[in-house]
Amino acid sequence: MKLTDYIVNFLEEKGVGHVFVLTGSYIAHLIDGLHNHKSISYTATQHEQAAAMAADAYARVTNNIGAIFVTSGPGATNTLTGVACSYYDSIPVLVFTGNVNSEEFPPGSKVRQTGCQQLDIVSMAKPITKWAVQVLDPNKIDEVLVKAHHIATSGRPGPVLIDLPINIQTAQIDPAKIKCNREKIIAETNKEYNEANFDLKKVDAQTDEFFALLSKAKRPVLLAGGGIKISKTTASFLKLIQKLKIPVVASWSGADILKFDNSQFIGLIGVYGSREANLAIQNSDLVLSLGSRLDSRQTGSNQSLFAREAKKVRVDIDRHELHDGIKADVSIHCSLEEFFPIILEKIGRAKNPDFSDWLETTNNWKEKYSKVYDIEQKQNDKPNPYVFLKLLSKLTGPEDLIITDAGGDLMWTMQGYRVKEKQQLFSAYGNSPMGYSFPASIGARIACKNEKANVVCIIGDGGMQMNIQELQTVAHNKLPIKIIIMNNNSYGSIRQFIDVYLKSRATGIDNSSGYSCPDFVKVAQAYGIEAMRIDKAGEMEDKLKKFLSHKGPIILDLIVKEDEVVLPKAQWGRPLEDQWPYLPREEFLKTMIVKPAQKSLEPMDK
Repeated sequence: MKLTDYIVNFLEEKGVGHVFVLTGSYIAHLIDGLHNHKSISYTATQHEQAAAMAADAYARVTNNIGAIFVTSGPGATNTLTGVACSYYDSIPVLVFTGNVNSEEFPPGSKVRQTGCQQLDIVSMAKPITKWAVQVLDPNKIDEVLVKAHHIATSGRPGPVLIDLPINIQTAQIDPAKIKCNREKIIAETNKEYNEANFDLKKVDAQTDEFFALLSKAKRPVLLAGGGIKISKTTASFLKLIQKLKIPVVASWSGADILKFDNSQFIGLIGVYGSREANLAIQNSDLVLSLGSRLDSRQTGSNQSLFAREAKKVRVDIDRHELHDGIKADVSIHCSLEEFFPIILEKIGRAKNPDFSDWLETTNNWKEKYSKVYDIEQKQNDKPNPYVFLKLLSKLTGPEDLIITDAGGDLMWTMQGYRVKEKQQLFSAYGNSPMGYSFPASIGARIACKNEKANVVCIIGDGGMQMNIQELQTVAHNKLPIKIIIMNNNSYGSIRQFIDVYLKSRATGIDNSSGYSCPDFVKVAQAYGIEAMRIDKAGEMEDKLKKFLSHKGPIILDLIVKEDEVVLPKAQWGRPLEDQWPYLPREEFLKTMIVKPAQKSLEPMDK
């Protein structure tokens, strides 16, 4: 059997249903392996970066593993931005790259390059993959595949890269002779990576510590992180919060775990989080964090001010996360799959304190401060992003997928969109590259089994130009994706940054300083894709309804003001609860339960 056929057979065995490819002479043999395997379909993208991002989204939507086949040299390096998205967000993807004949790069050679497009992609990919390996012995292919798949999908998931020299791809192998002891390989891999070595007796005792803290708490908050979705434990999480009956806030990665109108859900925390959620966690006296990294975008730049009067209990599968950044009073190293049965069993026996007054307080904040987006607009005004997103929230249906990008459109969406039950809302939150959401929408559309569900891509004018070539992929495959371009003809979030920190000195951010964008309606027409434009607030509802009901791919060019800002925002050095635009000091001080930070008592900056 040809080695490439063996690889495709293995992927079929592991339930891989789709592969994203971009052909080239050094990967053509592996792609040819798909020709005779009708159970695995493929999509050919226009750029390898798009293939990696599409595979990332495919994995998110299917809760399975994504896969891409790309050629050597520039084909391999083009994937790295997308691979980094999967690494930082813990998404399992198998990346197969081609390479030149293995005899053309002898060990220890000081020659820069021998073969055409020869490249050491393994060394480049190691920092952003869980494992990167070059196959030099065709008889080891089963061992490599078993190890790669297990590493990608177990513990804290992530991408794995397998580099295949062309002479290895074309090698003939005997499947019966090269099959490894798979159980042994998995056991050795578990020992090597040491990701699932949890001390469950210690976890049990630490869970008792949490309940002891809970019994003394007056204002507990549960922080839901993306690890809940990654571990596929949402059902257990819902059981837990129903029993605890405490306020729940979420990181951006956990934005779609609860619907917006859930009575326990207060909102998303962070520098660009909702004021009500930040007030809840900052005024808490106990935080239970489940599967959240607690990076500075969540906690604020001065991490010492984060939930400063709260006892903190963190549960994370990655021991390194527990020892970085925010220091917890109780650090529980455990997967959520194993943690939830322990805590649910204990809560069934424990007497749960009554936190109804505290929950009512946080819901009052939610009722009051989420109305900041109820903005009055005149008919001829340019659409306000928050008004638009409120309308989009109203018109989208259950099971629709919303995928947003980077910059202003990401922040507006995370602040303004109201998630409904069974909807998915995601982005590449960790790496957060401009241009992610469009190819990700391709992967999501292919992955989504509900043909009636809309896949909505929200992207900025700058981000759209990063992967605009994939309009041809959409047109060729007739993918019914709804693409919303929030077009402020500038890098708006950077404008907001330089207005605060660089005295409004503009360089390369707008038409006057070196940046511009094309007429996206005309671009869409060139690709044979329907397009419409909204540049007046009074047009929004009628046109948005037509846009969402369109049967094929369509672009909506939403014209917003160039100086439209993201709000609220925690400025550098200030605590999360004190976001710009600042509350009147009397109202702010009256709202605070814990002692205000000194910074909040000083003169307010811009």
